Amino acid sequence: MGWEMVAQVPDRLGHDQRYSLDSSKIEAIGYKPRIDFDAGLDQVVRWYRDHQDWWRRLKKTDR
Repeated sequence: MGWEMVAQVPDRLGHDQRYSLDSSKIEAIGYKPRIDFDAGLDQVVRWYRDHQDWWRRLKKTDR
C-alpha cells in the first residue's frame, strides 16, 4: 500500500494546512522529542497491528 490508496476529496483541497503544527515556540524553550516522528509512527502502527483484539472489539461496539 502507498499513496495511490489515498483519495483526494474535492471539498478539502488546501484545508489540511490548518492542521499543521508550528513547534518553534516549544523548541525555543528547549523541547526535543525523545522519539523521532518516523520511529514513533512505526511503534504506533506495530502496536495496532499487534493488538487487533483490542481495537476490533471497540470498532464493533461503535455501530
